[in-house]
Amino acid sequence: MFKADDLAALSGAQSLFAYNDYEFEYACKYLLEKSGTSKVFVTKKGSKGGDGGVDLQIRSADGTIVAYGQCKQWHTRYKGLVDSIRQLAGCMLRDQVKKGILIVTVEANAYEKEEAERCGIEIMDFSVLENMIRRINVV
Repeated sequence: MFKADDLAALSGAQSLFAYNDYEFEYACKYLLEKSGTSKVFVTKKGSKGGDGGVDLQIRSADGTIVAYGQCKQWHTRYKGLVDSIRQLAGCMLRDQVKKGILIVTVEANAYEKEEAERCGIEIMDFSVLENMIRRINVV
């Protein structure tokens, strides 16, 4: 299982590929927390294995959910990010959550970034992850 201390072993975003999907979700949790986002929780899988389209819940001090996160660990791009953006937006709408964060190990293009912004979703793509890891491991 990926732990907060494992962040120090990351040499860059590429090193995230060494982890399985579940460990990647925990890596994203700890990256967000180390970057100043407090109270990030990895969602539990349901009885059928799914997480309902939400990998992370970001909560305020009083426990209210303020954002949802979705983590996608892809080595290559197949269909782009639009489907993932819209799925996360649907979960946000369903549960009346105003903000989303899509964390992906590929680069987002301009259209995808615009679509995400329209949906209230911040994209943290490969470049953002790379910079986060560098900042964390320099400190």
